[in-house]
Amino acid sequence: MENIAGKNVTAGLELTYAALLSMAICLFAVPIAQRLKVIDFPDKGRKVHPGPTPLVGGIAIMAPLVLWCIVRIVSVDITNPNKLFVAIVLGGGAVAVTGLLDDQRHISAGARLLLLALVAGAALTIDPLLVGDHINTVSWGVVSIPMWLFAFLVILALVGYPSAVNMADGMNGIVVSLFFIWAACIAFTSTGSIAATARVIAIVTAVTFLFNLRGRLFLGDCGAFGVAFTLGLLTVADHNAAHLPVETVVVWYFIPVVDCFRQMLSRWIRGESPLKPDNNHFHHRLTRLFGPHAARFIYVGLVAGSSLAATFVPWLGPICVGLLALAYLVLLRPDLVGWHPRVAAPQMRPAKAPTLENQYPAIPTIVPQKLPLRPVAQDRETNRTLQ
Repeated sequence: MENIAGKNVTAGLELTYAALLSMAICLFAVPIAQRLKVIDFPDKGRKVHPGPTPLVGGIAIMAPLVLWCIVRIVSVDITNPNKLFVAIVLGGGAVAVTGLLDDQRHISAGARLLLLALVAGAALTIDPLLVGDHINTVSWGVVSIPMWLFAFLVILALVGYPSAVNMADGMNGIVVSLFFIWAACIAFTSTGSIAATARVIAIVTAVTFLFNLRGRLFLGDCGAFGVAFTLGLLTVADHNAAHLPVETVVVWYFIPVVDCFRQMLSRWIRGESPLKPDNNHFHHRLTRLFGPHAARFIYVGLVAGSSLAATFVPWLGPICVGLLALAYLVLLRPDLVGWHPRVAAPQMRPAKAPTLENQYPAIPTIVPQKLPLRPVAQDRETNRTLQ
Protein backbone atom coordinates (compact mmCIF):
# COMPACT_ATOMS: atom_id res chain seq x y z
CA MET A 1 0.00 0.00 0.00
CA GLU A 2 2.81 2.40 0.90
CA ASN A 3 4.57 1.52 -2.36
CA ILE A 4 1.45 2.45 -4.37
CA ALA A 5 1.09 5.70 -2.44
CA GLY A 6 4.74 6.51 -3.07
CA LYS A 7 4.33 5.91 -6.80
CA ASN A 8 1.28 8.18 -6.88
CA VAL A 9 3.20 10.94 -5.13
CA THR A 10 6.10 10.56 -7.56
CA ALA A 11 3.75 10.66 -10.54
CA GLY A 12 2.07 13.78 -9.12
CA LEU A 13 5.42 15.50 -8.66
CA GLU A 14 6.46 14.62 -12.20
CA LEU A 15 3.25 16.16 -13.57
CA THR A 16 3.81 19.25 -11.43
CA TYR A 17 7.37 19.70 -12.68
CA ALA A 18 6.23 19.24 -16.28
CA ALA A 19 3.48 21.85 -15.81
CA LEU A 20 5.90 24.31 -14.20
CA LEU A 21 8.43 23.89 -17.02
CA SER A 22 5.69 24.41 -19.59
CA MET A 23 4.50 27.54 -17.79
CA ALA A 24 8.03 28.91 -17.59
CA ILE A 25 8.47 28.48 -21.35
CA CYS A 26 5.14 30.20 -21.96
CA LEU A 27 5.99 33.10 -19.64
CA PHE A 28 9.33 33.62 -21.37
CA ALA A 29 7.93 32.97 -24.82
CA VAL A 30 9.19 36.22 -26.33
CA PRO A 31 12.90 35.96 -25.45
CA ILE A 32 12.87 32.27 -26.37
CA ALA A 33 11.24 33.06 -29.71
CA GLN A 34 13.68 35.86 -30.38
CA ARG A 35 16.62 33.64 -29.51
CA LEU A 36 15.39 30.86 -31.80
CA LYS A 37 14.06 33.27 -34.47
CA VAL A 38 10.56 31.76 -34.42
CA ILE A 39 8.26 34.77 -34.44
CA ASP A 40 5.21 34.83 -36.69
CA PHE A 41 4.69 38.23 -38.33
CA PRO A 42 1.27 39.19 -39.73
CA ASP A 43 0.89 39.89 -43.42
CA LYS A 44 -1.86 41.08 -45.72
CA GLY A 45 -2.85 37.55 -46.70
CA ARG A 46 -3.55 34.53 -44.49
CA LYS A 47 -1.82 35.83 -41.34
CA VAL A 48 -4.18 38.41 -39.86
CA HIS A 49 -3.22 38.26 -36.18
CA PRO A 50 -2.72 41.70 -34.56
CA GLY A 51 1.04 41.64 -34.08
CA PRO A 52 4.24 39.55 -33.98
CA THR A 53 3.60 36.36 -32.03
CA PRO A 54 6.07 33.78 -30.63
CA LEU A 55 5.87 30.29 -32.14
CA VAL A 56 6.86 28.47 -28.96
CA GLY A 57 3.66 26.67 -27.96
CA GLY A 58 5.04 23.44 -29.38
CA ILE A 59 8.24 23.86 -27.37
CA ALA A 60 6.16 24.39 -24.21
CA ILE A 61 4.53 20.99 -24.81
CA MET A 62 7.30 18.90 -26.36
CA ALA A 63 10.21 20.01 -24.15
CA PRO A 64 8.61 18.87 -20.84
CA LEU A 65 7.33 15.70 -22.50
CA VAL A 66 10.69 14.67 -23.97
CA LEU A 67 12.47 15.53 -20.71
CA TRP A 68 9.94 13.46 -18.74
CA CYS A 69 10.49 10.48 -21.05
CA ILE A 70 14.27 10.76 -20.67
CA VAL A 71 13.94 10.84 -16.87
CA ARG A 72 11.74 7.75 -17.00
CA ILE A 73 14.25 5.93 -19.22
CA VAL A 74 17.20 6.78 -16.99
CA SER A 75 15.46 6.20 -13.66
CA VAL A 76 13.98 2.78 -14.46
CA ASP A 77 16.52 0.72 -16.43
CA ILE A 78 18.75 2.46 -18.94
CA THR A 79 20.11 -0.88 -20.18
CA ASN A 80 16.62 -2.09 -21.09
CA PRO A 81 14.57 1.08 -21.64
CA ASN A 82 10.90 1.33 -22.40
CA LYS A 83 10.93 1.30 -26.19
CA LEU A 84 7.84 3.48 -26.45
CA PHE A 85 9.61 6.21 -24.49
CA VAL A 86 12.63 5.90 -26.78
CA ALA A 87 10.37 6.15 -29.84
CA ILE A 88 8.77 9.30 -28.41
CA VAL A 89 12.10 10.91 -27.56
CA LEU A 90 13.73 10.13 -30.89
CA GLY A 91 10.69 10.08 -33.17
CA GLY A 92 8.53 12.78 -31.61
CA GLY A 93 11.61 14.86 -30.87
CA ALA A 94 12.84 14.60 -34.46
CA VAL A 95 9.45 15.65 -35.84
CA ALA A 96 9.30 18.56 -33.38
CA VAL A 97 12.79 19.72 -34.41
CA THR A 98 11.77 19.46 -38.06
CA GLY A 99 8.75 21.63 -37.29
CA LEU A 100 10.97 24.10 -35.47
CA LEU A 101 13.24 24.35 -38.49
CA ASP A 102 10.15 24.90 -40.63
CA ASP A 103 9.13 27.74 -38.30
CA GLN A 104 12.58 29.28 -38.71
CA ARG A 105 12.98 28.75 -42.45
CA HIS A 106 10.32 27.29 -44.68
CA ILE A 107 10.60 23.59 -45.53
CA SER A 108 8.65 22.43 -48.55
CA ALA A 109 5.55 20.34 -47.92
CA GLY A 110 7.00 17.44 -49.91
CA ALA A 111 10.15 17.40 -47.81
CA ARG A 112 8.09 17.45 -44.60
CA LEU A 113 6.02 14.48 -45.73
CA LEU A 114 9.14 12.52 -46.65
CA LEU A 115 10.74 13.27 -43.28
CA LEU A 116 7.55 12.24 -41.46
CA ALA A 117 7.53 8.93 -43.33
CA LEU A 118 11.18 8.26 -42.52
CA VAL A 119 10.73 9.09 -38.83
CA ALA A 120 7.56 6.99 -38.66
CA GLY A 121 9.43 4.01 -40.11
CA ALA A 122 12.24 4.54 -37.61
CA ALA A 123 9.76 4.68 -34.72
CA LEU A 124 8.28 1.31 -35.75
CA THR A 125 11.79 -0.12 -35.87
CA ILE A 126 12.59 1.22 -32.38
CA ASP A 127 9.42 -0.21 -30.84
CA PRO A 128 8.30 -3.42 -32.62
CA LEU A 129 5.14 -3.48 -30.46
CA LEU A 130 3.83 -0.62 -32.60
CA VAL A 131 3.42 -3.14 -35.43
CA GLY A 132 0.55 -5.60 -34.97
CA ASP A 133 -1.09 -8.33 -37.00
CA HIS A 134 -4.73 -7.48 -36.38
CA ILE A 135 -7.16 -4.58 -36.04
CA ASN A 136 -9.50 -4.35 -33.04
CA THR A 137 -13.03 -3.29 -33.96
CA VAL A 138 -16.37 -3.04 -32.20
CA SER A 139 -18.39 -4.00 -35.26
CA TRP A 140 -16.44 -7.03 -36.53
CA GLY A 141 -14.29 -8.07 -33.59
CA VAL A 142 -10.62 -8.81 -34.27
CA VAL A 143 -9.66 -8.57 -37.96
CA SER A 144 -6.35 -10.22 -38.85
CA ILE A 145 -4.12 -8.50 -41.42
CA PRO A 146 -0.50 -9.04 -42.55
CA MET A 147 2.08 -7.21 -40.44
CA TRP A 148 3.53 -5.47 -43.49
CA LEU A 149 0.09 -4.00 -44.25
CA PHE A 150 -0.35 -2.96 -40.63
CA ALA A 151 3.05 -1.21 -40.71
CA PHE A 152 2.16 0.53 -43.97
CA LEU A 153 -1.15 1.80 -42.55
CA VAL A 154 0.58 3.06 -39.40
CA ILE A 155 3.23 4.96 -41.39
CA LEU A 156 0.49 6.40 -43.60
CA ALA A 157 -1.44 7.51 -40.51
CA LEU A 158 1.66 9.02 -38.86
CA VAL A 159 2.25 11.06 -42.02
CA GLY A 160 -1.33 12.10 -42.73
CA TYR A 161 -2.65 12.76 -39.23
CA PRO A 162 -0.02 15.37 -38.18
CA SER A 163 -0.42 17.05 -41.57
CA ALA A 164 -4.20 17.25 -41.04
CA VAL A 165 -3.69 18.72 -37.56
CA ASN A 166 -1.29 21.30 -38.97
CA MET A 167 -3.97 22.38 -41.46
CA ALA A 168 -6.48 22.74 -38.61
CA ASP A 169 -4.13 25.01 -36.65
CA GLY A 170 -5.50 28.34 -37.81
CA MET A 171 -7.41 29.70 -34.80
CA ASN A 172 -6.24 30.25 -31.25
CA GLY A 173 -7.27 27.52 -28.84
CA ILE A 174 -8.65 24.94 -31.26
CA VAL A 175 -5.77 22.53 -31.84
CA VAL A 176 -4.43 22.85 -28.28
CA SER A 177 -7.92 21.98 -27.01
CA LEU A 178 -8.02 18.97 -29.32
CA PHE A 179 -4.62 17.83 -28.03
CA PHE A 180 -5.96 17.96 -24.47
CA ILE A 181 -9.14 16.06 -25.39
CA TRP A 182 -7.28 13.33 -27.27
CA ALA A 183 -4.63 12.96 -24.56
CA ALA A 184 -7.31 12.70 -21.87
CA CYS A 185 -9.15 10.05 -23.89
CA ILE A 186 -5.95 8.03 -24.37
CA ALA A 187 -5.21 8.28 -20.66
CA PHE A 188 -8.69 6.92 -19.91
CA THR A 189 -8.54 3.98 -22.34
CA SER A 190 -4.95 2.88 -21.64
CA THR A 191 -2.76 1.79 -18.75
CA GLY A 192 0.91 1.88 -17.74
CA SER A 193 3.41 3.93 -19.72
CA ILE A 194 0.85 4.86 -22.40
CA ALA A 195 -1.54 6.38 -19.86
CA ALA A 196 1.30 8.09 -17.97
CA THR A 197 2.58 9.74 -21.16
CA ALA A 198 -0.92 10.85 -22.13
CA ARG A 199 -1.39 12.47 -18.72
CA VAL A 200 1.81 14.48 -19.19
CA ILE A 201 0.62 15.68 -22.60
CA ALA A 202 -2.77 16.61 -21.13
CA ILE A 203 -1.30 18.70 -18.30
CA VAL A 204 1.21 20.61 -20.45
CA THR A 205 -1.37 21.29 -23.18
CA ALA A 206 -3.73 22.65 -20.53
CA VAL A 207 -1.03 25.11 -19.45
CA THR A 208 -0.21 26.08 -23.03
CA PHE A 209 -3.90 26.55 -23.81
CA LEU A 210 -4.13 29.42 -21.32
CA PHE A 211 -1.55 31.37 -23.30
CA ASN A 212 -2.56 30.27 -26.79
CA LEU A 213 -6.22 31.19 -26.32
CA ARG A 214 -5.21 34.76 -25.49
CA GLY A 215 -2.96 34.99 -28.51
CA ARG A 216 0.22 35.26 -26.43
CA LEU A 217 1.85 32.45 -28.41
CA PHE A 218 1.16 30.04 -31.28
CA LEU A 219 1.85 26.31 -31.51
CA GLY A 220 3.93 26.59 -34.64
CA ASP A 221 4.80 23.60 -36.79
CA CYS A 222 6.92 22.31 -33.92
CA GLY A 223 3.77 21.77 -31.89
CA ALA A 224 1.32 20.87 -34.61
CA PHE A 225 3.55 18.15 -36.04
CA GLY A 226 5.49 17.08 -32.94
CA VAL A 227 2.54 16.66 -30.56
CA ALA A 228 0.29 15.10 -33.20
CA PHE A 229 3.00 12.58 -34.13
CA THR A 230 3.45 11.65 -30.47
CA LEU A 231 -0.30 11.25 -29.96
CA GLY A 232 -0.31 9.06 -33.05
CA LEU A 233 2.31 6.77 -31.50
CA LEU A 234 0.29 6.55 -28.28
CA THR A 235 -2.89 5.79 -30.22
CA VAL A 236 -1.24 2.91 -32.09
CA ALA A 237 0.29 1.55 -28.87
CA ASP A 238 -3.09 1.81 -27.10
CA HIS A 239 -4.82 -0.04 -29.93
CA ASN A 240 -2.20 -2.80 -30.02
CA ALA A 241 -2.62 -3.31 -26.28
CA ALA A 242 -6.26 -4.29 -27.04
CA HIS A 243 -7.62 -1.25 -25.22
CA LEU A 244 -8.81 0.84 -28.16
CA PRO A 245 -11.14 -0.13 -31.04
CA VAL A 246 -10.50 1.44 -34.41
CA GLU A 247 -13.98 3.02 -34.54
CA THR A 248 -13.11 5.14 -31.50
CA VAL A 249 -9.91 6.29 -33.20
CA VAL A 250 -11.88 7.30 -36.29
CA VAL A 251 -14.23 9.37 -34.13
CA TRP A 252 -11.37 11.16 -32.38
CA TYR A 253 -9.62 12.31 -35.52
CA PHE A 254 -12.57 12.47 -37.93
CA ILE A 255 -13.03 16.25 -38.31
CA PRO A 256 -9.42 17.37 -38.99
CA VAL A 257 -8.61 14.36 -41.19
CA VAL A 258 -11.77 14.56 -43.31
CA ASP A 259 -11.35 18.32 -43.68
CA CYS A 260 -7.77 17.76 -44.84
CA PHE A 261 -8.96 15.30 -47.51
CA ARG A 262 -11.68 17.73 -48.63
CA GLN A 263 -9.20 20.56 -48.96
CA MET A 264 -6.69 18.52 -50.93
CA LEU A 265 -9.38 17.16 -53.26
CA SER A 266 -10.93 20.57 -53.91
CA ARG A 267 -7.53 22.09 -54.69
CA TRP A 268 -6.72 19.25 -57.07
CA ILE A 269 -10.07 19.72 -58.85
CA ARG A 270 -9.28 23.44 -59.27
CA GLY A 271 -5.94 22.52 -60.82
CA GLU A 272 -3.93 23.73 -57.82
CA SER A 273 -1.39 21.95 -55.68
CA PRO A 274 -3.15 19.82 -53.02
CA LEU A 275 -0.62 21.17 -50.50
CA LYS A 276 -1.26 24.85 -51.28
CA PRO A 277 -2.42 26.80 -48.18
CA ASP A 278 -5.64 28.80 -48.24
CA ASN A 279 -8.43 30.17 -46.04
CA ASN A 280 -11.08 27.56 -46.81
CA HIS A 281 -10.60 25.18 -43.88
CA PHE A 282 -13.47 24.08 -41.67
CA HIS A 283 -12.64 26.61 -38.96
CA HIS A 284 -12.48 29.38 -41.57
CA ARG A 285 -15.92 28.45 -42.89
CA LEU A 286 -17.34 28.36 -39.36
CA THR A 287 -15.81 31.74 -38.57
CA ARG A 288 -17.36 33.35 -41.64
CA LEU A 289 -20.77 31.98 -40.66
CA PHE A 290 -20.83 32.35 -36.89
CA GLY A 291 -17.87 34.49 -35.83
CA PRO A 292 -14.64 33.35 -34.17
CA HIS A 293 -15.96 32.60 -30.68
CA ALA A 294 -18.89 30.49 -31.84
CA ALA A 295 -16.70 28.81 -34.47
CA ARG A 296 -14.20 27.76 -31.80
CA PHE A 297 -16.98 26.44 -29.57
CA ILE A 298 -18.62 24.48 -32.41
CA TYR A 299 -15.36 22.91 -33.63
CA VAL A 300 -14.08 21.90 -30.21
CA GLY A 301 -17.57 20.90 -29.07
CA LEU A 302 -18.05 18.51 -31.99
CA VAL A 303 -14.72 16.80 -31.35
CA ALA A 304 -15.06 16.75 -27.57
CA GLY A 305 -18.64 15.47 -27.45
CA SER A 306 -18.15 12.69 -29.98
CA SER A 307 -14.73 11.69 -28.61
CA LEU A 308 -15.99 11.37 -25.05
CA ALA A 309 -19.05 9.40 -26.16
CA ALA A 310 -16.97 6.94 -28.23
CA THR A 311 -14.37 6.66 -25.45
CA PHE A 312 -16.76 5.88 -22.60
CA VAL A 313 -19.17 3.80 -24.72
CA PRO A 314 -17.14 2.24 -27.57
CA TRP A 315 -20.17 0.69 -29.33
CA LEU A 316 -21.37 4.26 -30.00
CA GLY A 317 -18.34 4.77 -32.28
CA PRO A 318 -20.06 3.94 -35.59
CA ILE A 319 -23.06 6.09 -34.62
CA CYS A 320 -20.77 9.00 -33.72
CA VAL A 321 -19.00 8.71 -37.07
CA GLY A 322 -22.34 9.02 -38.89
CA LEU A 323 -23.45 11.98 -36.78
CA LEU A 324 -20.09 13.70 -37.24
CA ALA A 325 -20.28 13.25 -41.00
CA LEU A 326 -23.78 14.73 -41.06
CA ALA A 327 -22.84 17.66 -38.81
CA TYR A 328 -19.71 18.37 -40.85
CA LEU A 329 -21.68 18.41 -44.11
CA VAL A 330 -24.44 20.64 -42.73
CA LEU A 331 -22.02 23.14 -41.19
CA LEU A 332 -19.92 23.14 -44.34
CA ARG A 333 -22.90 23.65 -46.67
CA PRO A 334 -25.92 24.76 -44.61
CA ASP A 335 -27.69 25.85 -47.80
CA LEU A 336 -28.09 22.18 -48.80
CA VAL A 337 -30.65 21.74 -46.01
CA GLY A 338 -32.27 25.14 -46.49
CA TRP A 339 -30.44 26.72 -43.57
CA HIS A 340 -29.09 30.21 -44.14
CA PRO A 341 -27.34 31.37 -40.95
CA ARG A 342 -26.55 35.04 -40.65
CA VAL A 343 -23.05 35.68 -41.90
CA ALA A 344 -20.81 36.96 -39.11
CA ALA A 345 -19.66 40.53 -39.43
CA PRO A 346 -15.95 40.96 -40.13
CA GLN A 347 -13.85 41.53 -37.05
CA MET A 348 -12.61 45.10 -36.71
CA ARG A 349 -8.95 45.48 -35.88
CA PRO A 350 -8.05 47.64 -32.90
CA ALA A 351 -6.81 51.13 -33.59
CA LYS A 352 -3.41 50.22 -32.20
CA ALA A 353 -2.59 46.57 -32.67
CA PRO A 354 -0.64 44.99 -29.80
CA THR A 355 3.03 44.43 -30.48
CA LEU A 356 5.83 42.72 -28.65
CA GLU A 357 7.01 46.10 -27.35
CA ASN A 358 3.77 47.01 -25.54
CA GLN A 359 3.19 43.46 -24.31
CA TYR A 360 6.75 43.13 -23.03
CA PRO A 361 8.26 46.66 -22.83
CA ALA A 362 11.70 45.47 -21.74
CA ILE A 363 12.20 43.18 -24.72
CA PRO A 364 12.89 44.59 -28.19
CA THR A 365 11.06 43.26 -31.23
CA ILE A 366 12.90 41.39 -33.93
CA VAL A 367 12.04 42.89 -37.31
CA PRO A 368 13.10 40.95 -40.41
CA GLN A 369 15.54 42.92 -42.51
CA LYS A 370 16.61 42.44 -46.09
CA LEU A 371 20.26 41.60 -46.54
CA PRO A 372 22.14 43.80 -49.03
CA LEU A 373 22.80 42.09 -52.33
CA ARG A 374 26.38 41.88 -53.56
CA PRO A 375 27.24 43.08 -57.04
CA VAL A 376 26.54 40.55 -59.77
CA ALA A 377 30.15 40.73 -60.93
CA GLN A 378 31.39 39.35 -57.60
CA ASP A 379 28.97 36.46 -57.84
CA ARG A 380 30.16 35.60 -61.30
CA GLU A 381 33.75 35.56 -60.12
CA THR A 382 32.85 33.11 -57.36
CA ASN A 383 30.55 31.12 -59.66
CA ARG A 384 27.50 31.91 -57.51
CA THR A 385 24.05 32.95 -58.61
CA LEU A 386 21.72 35.13 -56.57
CA GLN A 387 18.20 33.72 -56.27
